[in-house]
Amino acid sequence: MGRFVEFDFAHWRGTSLLTDSYQAYVPHTLADWHPTPNADAMERFAGVQRKLSDLTQSVENTPALRWCLNRTEAIASSNVEGIETTLRSISLLESRRGRRRRTTDLNDERALGNALMHSLALDLGHDNSCPVKVADIEDLHSSLFTRTAQEFEPGRLRTDPAWVGDQSRTPDGAAYVAPPPKLVPSLMDDLVEYASSPMWGSPVAKAAFVHTQFETIHPFPDGNGRVGRALMHLVMRRDSRLPIAAPLSAAIDARKMSYYDSLRHYQTFVGDKHDLERAEAMYASAEFVADAMSVACSYTMLISNALSGWRQQWDNQRFRAKSAASEILRVMETMPALTQAHIAERVERPLRSITRALSHLVDAGLIAEVYESESGSRVFQVPSILHVVDNRHDLLDQCWLLHADESANVPALLHGQITTEISAQQYASRERRAQPRCQHVGVRSRKKCTRRAGHSGNHSY
Repeated sequence: MGRFVEFDFAHWRGTSLLTDSYQAYVPHTLADWHPTPNADAMERFAGVQRKLSDLTQSVENTPALRWCLNRTEAIASSNVEGIETTLRSISLLESRRGRRRRTTDLNDERALGNALMHSLALDLGHDNSCPVKVADIEDLHSSLFTRTAQEFEPGRLRTDPAWVGDQSRTPDGAAYVAPPPKLVPSLMDDLVEYASSPMWGSPVAKAAFVHTQFETIHPFPDGNGRVGRALMHLVMRRDSRLPIAAPLSAAIDARKMSYYDSLRHYQTFVGDKHDLERAEAMYASAEFVADAMSVACSYTMLISNALSGWRQQWDNQRFRAKSAASEILRVMETMPALTQAHIAERVERPLRSITRALSHLVDAGLIAEVYESESGSRVFQVPSILHVVDNRHDLLDQCWLLHADESANVPALLHGQITTEISAQQYASRERRAQPRCQHVGVRSRKKCTRRAGHSGNHSY
């Protein structure tokens, strides 16, 4: 183990037209391997563990926060693999707005599959009374592809060669060639044994070890990166028992090349299982994950601030608890972009009442209304929540810079320099703002007309 082996690719494909053989990497097993980190690494892991613990005390663990963190992790983990989407887009798909372009819908479905997988990973990690099983990881893979059809069977370990960094039919030019398929089952058995072992050192370091080994094995035909990042959440939930799952993939996505580079050191090591060089290669990956988790904690604070700030605006309006406006806002806490038709399905009120409530919420600045050019639909959305996810790259860049500056007063800067206020135009580049409302006020009702400016026919109150 810890070596390159040759496998006969031409024989595998049943043709003599392909290159005869390729070098595939086979890692050492993980069982009974617990290398001691150096002092700097130990402090890094201890620091991120303190930050994770502090996070649980600093944010309110609401259903809205858990939903937003889940979708953020799914969107960012998908984006690492080149599957681009937004919180706004998948929220609209979930609200059954209708179909758009095929690529847009497919990417949204993939991200929603990722969200299902992330939820399952946290559920599996919640119960640490049973060991992690290979079947659990196969279930993660199946859930990832729940919403999309594939040429392979999801949830089954690969039976073909696999490589990374090249999309051709052979491993020519690949950045990394994974172990031959016949070795995958035994390597996976070792991986889950390690993941199930009693917690040692830092939960973040252990999760990073499992993730690095998983990516090195590359056990599935597709989806390995997304499953591997979900596996980190599973391990950390088992060992740390913390209720908040910071969106680690968002921080990774902001430093994607550094992430790939951190894996490559381990995936090229040749030597004895207990060599210091192997430990250093693994800790290079683990230290990157620790830094990314620290950044993810800061970013979680921004998401929490956006949600709590919007909720404070909501409370300031003093709506009745069972009013149409309150019910609409409760729906939009976990679906921050949707159509009036979907609101009508979720809020049991007459359409006229819903229309008036939406008008009031727009006027109060709690939500924004836009027209979507693709469908011509009116869309209602929560700008501050969408911004903190869909424009996360600028925010995460600042979080990474703050992480690198040891003298920075991070809490003050997060509340000061990094702002989560934004207008609808900044995340709706293909949309046009809704037309202004009619300003006519009824003589008897003293209510403002709910129709658009310049409308024909009678006013409506």
